[in-house]
Amino acid sequence: MRTNGTAFPQSIGLAATFSRDIQYKITNATSYEIRARYNHNLARGIRKEFESLACFSPTINIMRHPYWGRNQETSGIYGFWRCLLEA
Repeated sequence: MRTNGTAFPQSIGLAATFSRDIQYKITNATSYEIRARYNHNLARGIRKEFESLACFSPTINIMRHPYWGRNQETSGIYGFWRCLLEA
């Protein structure tokens, strides 16, 4: 786990709020933190693996099977809600 970063609820918990506003604010905050960390490292000449602008959350995957071990990383089974969030 990285230091000096904000920990947000997992995607399944965020989807349970049914709030586009909350999702937008968290996604926006995540993008600012990733950009700040990248710029901080770039200014100091740090160029390591996993120190780039890669971010794998929030995901747009829909939960397909309840026994899959990574369901908490998805927004659940509601395809219609996912479409509203991505619009």
